[in-house]
Amino acid sequence: MATAMFNWKKLPVYLFLFISIGIVSCSTSNNEEEDDGEIIETDQFRIVNSLSTVETRYTEMDEEIPIDTTQGLALSKAARSGVSNPPNFGLRLVSSIIPPTVNGTLVQATMVYNDRRNRAIVSYNTRGAERAGAIDIARINSNGNNIRIRSSVQFFGADVNAVVTDDNRAYTALSTEDARIVEDGEFSAGLSFSYSEFFVVPGSGVFSSLPSFAANSVAIHNNRVYVTSGNAGGLTVFNSNFNQEIGFVSLPEARWVDANDDYLVVLQGDTDNDQMGSIAIIDPSSLQVINEYPFPGAYTPEAKNTVELSGHIAFIAAGKAGVQIMDLTNGNILASIPIPDPASLGLSPDVVTTNAVSADDDILFISNGEAGVYVAELDEDLDDIDVGEDVEVDLIGRLQFNDLQSANHVAYRSRILIVAAGLGGIKTVSLRDL
Repeated sequence: MATAMFNWKKLPVYLFLFISIGIVSCSTSNNEEEDDGEIIETDQFRIVNSLSTVETRYTEMDEEIPIDTTQGLALSKAARSGVSNPPNFGLRLVSSIIPPTVNGTLVQATMVYNDRRNRAIVSYNTRGAERAGAIDIARINSNGNNIRIRSSVQFFGADVNAVVTDDNRAYTALSTEDARIVEDGEFSAGLSFSYSEFFVVPGSGVFSSLPSFAANSVAIHNNRVYVTSGNAGGLTVFNSNFNQEIGFVSLPEARWVDANDDYLVVLQGDTDNDQMGSIAIIDPSSLQVINEYPFPGAYTPEAKNTVELSGHIAFIAAGKAGVQIMDLTNGNILASIPIPDPASLGLSPDVVTTNAVSADDDILFISNGEAGVYVAELDEDLDDIDVGEDVEVDLIGRLQFNDLQSANHVAYRSRILIVAAGLGGIKTVSLRDL
């Protein structure tokens, strides 16, 4: 049975939740085509374990993704001189997943998490005041040729804004106005993992309320769960079993959190109308802010801005200020990549913004809203960048998808790019040497 932890005093207008869903090992069949056909539905959610049902949204593909390297195309003037020569790798679109329809509404892909093993989890929400969302649980095959849905959870009255996993759990940033979703006994979904399958089984849903008006990001590191919540919230810290709140750090305009062995950071949006965001570096033991480093951007109200860590380097998606690459040892901005020029794409400036950036080895992929996905290249691998060393980055060009919607999020790991493309769903791209 689900347990729920509420503090209604924290929730003056809406109920905003954070969900932990258990993943446990089991010894069921390894047959990838096994389909138990299970669909469970209540007034608040729908669990779909039927592979024949979820895979109607999946298409396996093998299409070249051209990279437009035309100098000046869709690039701001500041970026034009930084366009490099054509890349020495090719990109293949290997699969596409359309979003689920929840209560008659096609939801949009907001985030994808790749755990570097064989799992990917996708979050979905809706635009505007309506609340409906979902989680897709997917498997990446061993050679990275495709990503296939194994199971899905659909919430009729809740947005799912972000999701991550560790070895045995999934942690989800969820927002809802429907208290029934988290009352004892109303939610009984967990995730179960066998050797080759992912599917949803009863049990282990755990919920907690958060301050402010949206749970917008979540990270897990060293058996702690970190979640940010909205413009009047901050960072809430839980243990990995999600039965103890360890602490709270007040950080207005908290928009994203990430952590590694060296740093725990929160990206904050503009708090004093100077068109500058900031990176707060937090001591994970004391939960004290030990440094705050400003960067240009992150000033659009309620916008999505992300930060991804690689050692001492922070890759910041700064909205209208594009990508900012920061050295966390001193706060220096090592390099920047401006947003695309909307006019050259025939787009309104309102729909072109840098939502996310993801880096691995020496390659960066950038989601720029309706301008699509761009790729850039560092002058050396991330693991080889020493503290204090200069960084050079060349913008290579724009990925030419046929049906990409707004690029909300990107995850690039082990030469696999997964794009959360809003109403366009999920695109999986394999990077291959030429």
